[in-house]
Amino acid sequence: MQTFSGARRAIRSRSMWGLLAVAGTLGTVSAIAQDSISNSAFSPETIHKEIAYLSSDELRGRGSGEPGNEKAAQYIAAAFTRCGLKPLGTSRQRDPNALSDGSGFYQPFRFHAGHVIGKGSRMSVRLAPDPTGRGVATVELSWDSNRAFAPSSVSAGGAVEGPVVFVGYGIRAAQAHHDDFAGVDVKGKVALILAGSPGNDPHGPLAELADIRRKALNARELGAVAVLVVVPDETPFGVDARTSTETADAGLPVLRVKQKVADIFFPDSRTLKAAQADADNGNNDHDFNKRKTAV
Repeated sequence: MQTFSGARRAIRSRSMWGLLAVAGTLGTVSAIAQDSISNSAFSPETIHKEIAYLSSDELRGRGSGEPGNEKAAQYIAAAFTRCGLKPLGTSRQRDPNALSDGSGFYQPFRFHAGHVIGKGSRMSVRLAPDPTGRGVATVELSWDSNRAFAPSSVSAGGAVEGPVVFVGYGIRAAQAHHDDFAGVDVKGKVALILAGSPGNDPHGPLAELADIRRKALNARELGAVAVLVVVPDETPFGVDARTSTETADAGLPVLRVKQKVADIFFPDSRTLKAAQADADNGNNDHDFNKRKTAV
């Protein structure tokens, strides 16, 4: 039997303040106040100039909270002023507490800019004899973050503990008649899940369901307390989670673990490689899960 102790402060969310820019080309917006401006605002040259600036390298993609986005907001606000539009927002562009008092066109809003991995993340695994009394004595193994495991960018913070159960690829797809959780009780337990999808075919019917957050939500919905996602041993850890496109908290600790760590959860007669082969065929190792009782 094995019990997993989760990583405390696995990941911390960070919020920033951004600016809400109005969508649409300025030439179209100008039509609202067409009586106060010349028809030159509707010329192809003017429209091209506006679009060229807003999409230029100078604004570097206009990412939320980035300097390029602030410049774009200032450019649009200045155009609104020239058009004679009535402001309904605030003139205090960088003040997150500014009220929409009609002094300007800016509107602060909160968003998730990424995650920062907390210090002191740690994973511990206890290996104990099986219920029949056979096997090795209780052994505890521990790892620090970014060596054998790393918090996922969708992980919640906190510390958890529970027995580990294997649930294949962690995919539930009723339309494809596929459910890796079928016959497996994950309530109060840690779900051990393979990264990717069966066969890792990018064109397969389950490929679009392979993202970590979707799998973590499946496990959480069925009562799991944490998720371990098995990744290849060559997977680089230590990359700042703020670079990940997956930033929404899944609501429970989610750790990526290397195959060499996941191997210890399987008895000598059963290997991770064999379990993955079965999972590729839609069959999880249910007998293995039945042997996993809490310690």
